[in-house]
Amino acid sequence: MPKKSPRQTLIESINQCLLFEALDEDDKSSSDSDLETGSESDESSTYELLDLMHMVHSS
Repeated sequence: MPKKSPRQTLIESINQCLLFEALDEDDKSSSDSDLETGSESDESSTYELLDLMHMVHSS
């Protein structure tokens, strides 16, 4: 099995984060009480992902 480049590994981990975040959103939509408490942490993790993606594209 060929060794993955750091870039490939990063892209896969970003994709996984996005997938888990999407699944998490599905869970939240079923219970409104969690929505307000979780929104701030989601926002910060989204910005972290954007930073990571920017680093990937600029490398």
